[in-house]
Amino acid sequence: MVITRQNLTILLNMDLELEEAAAIQYIHHASMLTGIVYGTIAGILKVFAFRKLKHAMILTEMIHELGGCPSIRMGNIRIADDNEQMLWLDWDDEQDAIRRYKVRIEQAEQLREMSLAKRLWAILRMEQQQARYIQKHILSRASQENESAFRATDSCDFSQEWAEKAASVPLRIKRQN
Repeated sequence: MVITRQNLTILLNMDLELEEAAAIQYIHHASMLTGIVYGTIAGILKVFAFRKLKHAMILTEMIHELGGCPSIRMGNIRIADDNEQMLWLDWDDEQDAIRRYKVRIEQAEQLREMSLAKRLWAILRMEQQQARYIQKHILSRASQENESAFRATDSCDFSQEWAEKAASVPLRIKRQN
């Protein structure tokens, strides 16, 4: 697909709207997380909200440089009632941002807008760091829950649970010649 400066401006405006929505979503989620284990992550989500606002400011500069007018609309904000659901929503949004920024970098390079591509790379790296942090937290919470469930079972429950899990694992046997 051939990209034009006008098309790129429209796409960057869409990204701007989503960054602004993500900032509000992070602030909301940070204030709604409950429980001792979520205290640290709530603080980190507030930092992520500031990063999203910084991304929005960078995008407005890019849009202006391309001759466009930055959007004043905001993308959809997704909220949840459960701590884990909030984090999954945030992780999903980060994955979407990563995909979009990879495409925007390619589009900027097609237009030979190398300084724009360089700034998009910086945003992409931050998005990837944020996604890794959220994913790490989700996975650590899941392993903690599995560990506590393991401790709570007695030996009979454990052997039946183990047998059920083992039955669902596909066998991957590599033949050696």
